[in-house]
Amino acid sequence: MDSLSQSFGGFMDSLSKIFGGFMDSLSQIFGGFMDSLSQSFGGFMDSLSQIFGGLMDSLSESFGGFMDTLSQSFGGLMDSLSESFGGFMDSLPQSFGGFMDSLFESSGGFMDSLSESFGGFMDSLSESFGGFMDSLSQIFGGFMNSLSQSFGGFMDSLSQSFGGFMDSLSQSFGGFMDSLSESFGGFMDSLSESFGGFMDSLSQIFGGFMDSLSQSFGGFII
Repeated sequence: MDSLSQSFGGFMDSLSKIFGGFMDSLSQIFGGFMDSLSQSFGGFMDSLSQIFGGLMDSLSESFGGFMDTLSQSFGGLMDSLSESFGGFMDSLPQSFGGFMDSLFESSGGFMDSLSESFGGFMDSLSESFGGFMDSLSQIFGGFMNSLSQSFGGFMDSLSQSFGGFMDSLSQSFGGFMDSLSESFGGFMDSLSESFGGFMDSLSQIFGGFMDSLSQSFGGFII
């Protein structure tokens, strides 16, 4: 009986050590998995932040350079047009004045008629140039409004797309962690039930063995 008790005690100690080692290994494996998952997700979010930041910086620089170039080009065009037209208007009265003086001396009546005709021509030219400048101002104003609306829509669309991506990523990761938690919980429940059943079966077998041994030993004594 002492030998049998020692054997059973040794068996239970060995089984306890094996199960303890199994649980330690399982804890280390799951802990390492969670650390690796945390590091991988953290690195992914850092890379995503850097990529998006670089994109916005590049977009801001490109758009700023485009507006500077457009402003300089349009400003240079207007300066050149103003200088050319101003020089033309400055030289025109002098040249035309000399011509008119010479012509007036030759024919006063013709000069009166020509002066009226030229006055009408200059009025028409002034009205046409004024209409051209108004039309140009409206076209450029419409272009700037359209460009502002397009860029605003692009930024709104980019904001919504990135927000949807982060929501989808959060939901997917949450579902993955829920599924992992349920799977691990089910595994531990199954392991607990299996080990409990094993211990019940072992207890019944050992109890039956001890009953049989007791009966056999009792019969032998009688």
